[in-house]
Amino acid sequence: MKENPVREFLKGIPIRVLPPVRMDQVNQVLPVYKGNFFLVQDQLRWEIQGEINFVWFPDTGLKFSGTILHGKAFEVNFKNKISLETAEMTPGAAKVYTIVITRC
Repeated sequence: MKENPVREFLKGIPIRVLPPVRMDQVNQVLPVYKGNFFLVQDQLRWEIQGEINFVWFPDTGLKFSGTILHGKAFEVNFKNKISLETAEMTPGAAKVYTIVITRC
C-alpha cells in the first residue's frame, strides 16, 4: 500500500499546539507583571509598586494597579503617550483612557 503524502508530511507535527497562556476559567484575569515599574510622561516619572494584568471584562485590555512610591502628584495628560519601564522588560508605550485613584 502506498503511503499518503499528506500523512507523511504531517508525521512529526503534534496533533495540537499548546497555547502560551493557560486559562483555567473563562475570561480569567491574566497576570502580566508584578513588582516595581515606572510610568513616564514628558518630564514626569512615577515609580509604582504593583501589578499589570490583562482583563476581559468590563473593558478588555491591560489594567495597572499599585502604590506610587516616588513621583509628583499623579497628573496625566491623556493626549500624550505614557511609557512603561521595568527592570526586566523592554520599554513600551501605552494609551491611558482612565485613571482611578484610591487613597488609603
